[in-house]
Amino acid sequence: MAIVINGSGTISGISVGGLPDSIVDAGTLATNSVDSAELIDGAVDNSHIGALAASKLTGALPAISGASLTGFTDAQMPAGSVLQVVQETTTSGVTTTSASYQTTGLAASINVTSGNKVLITGVLNAVGPNAVLTGTTVAIFRGSTQIFQPAEYAGYNTHSTNHTQPIPLDYLDASAGSGDVTYTVKYKRRSGSGTSRVMVDAAMSRIILTEIAG
Repeated sequence: MAIVINGSGTISGISVGGLPDSIVDAGTLATNSVDSAELIDGAVDNSHIGALAASKLTGALPAISGASLTGFTDAQMPAGSVLQVVQETTTSGVTTTSASYQTTGLAASINVTSGNKVLITGVLNAVGPNAVLTGTTVAIFRGSTQIFQPAEYAGYNTHSTNHTQPIPLDYLDASAGSGDVTYTVKYKRRSGSGTSRVMVDAAMSRIILTEIAG
């Protein structure tokens, strides 16, 4: 078919594919002349998407695995979120006749982000003196600082035999600081001259540290 330039300013006789490659460039197209109706499915791939507004994220979204959440930090978690949990246990019995605090052997360390709290839970089992009216005082230390005394006269009795008494270690440390923090459970003889005992008969004791977003 012959190509005819019509007097009306139109050209006839050109079939699809009749123009040489690259003859129509971006400057040839009128502004806003191409819309989504002219695009085939899949024509715009990821490499050609500059940005996507949050308002465009509507409808059902695909499931997101934890592996896809890169760059997510503890600081972005809402207050009250659990960030990490550490547990330590012991069954080794210890004794003391000292009126000054001694370690029970029960301790745990946790790396804390500044501004967060540490929830301390657990139990110190089998606190038993072996002398009349000799009690045992228990306390939790953060480093060298005493922060909590669960029971001032923990494990006291009026008998000359050992007995088992679980002592709860429940305390929220709102001033944990930052970096590696070690919590140690200590004990001492409250009064009298007897021997205070912890973990009698190999009873297990435990301390659990939970970092809570501030």
